Amino acid sequence: ATAPLQRELAAHPLRLTGTDDLPLLMLDSRLLAQALGNVLHNATLYAPAGKEIEIHVALTHGTLELRVRDHGP
Repeated sequence: ATAPLQRELAAHPLRLTGTDDLPLLMLDSRLLAQALGNVLHNATLYAPAGKEIEIHVALTHGTLELRVRDHGP
């Protein structure tokens, strides 16, 4: 998801947090990458340069949880 956004993400440190022991998931990886890319692109538009963008990954009650947080307005 980050490869097409290298130029935009160059101004923002990217931090990935969460659990390392996620199970294998059956999903459409292209659609997930597109959705995550859209959210990350939005974060680069609104977070000031130099501000971190965080991605948190967790499995909560059997549901994959992805949270993206920027530090913009």
